Amino acid sequence: MIAAITSCTNTSNPRVMIGAGLLARKARALGLKVPPYVKTSLAPGSKVVTAYLE
Repeated sequence: MIAAITSCTNTSNPRVMIGAGLLARKARALGLKVPPYVKTSLAPGSKVVTAYLE
């Protein structure tokens, strides 16, 4: 599985970010885990997005 939300337009939309968080929570609840050999990253598109996440 590959998942990405890209561009400042999408990451600055709180509905998209909340939806992504809920999807990730559900995946974890169902047992999905990231293998140690897979790189993960989070790069907020703006200071506004960083504020949403905080």
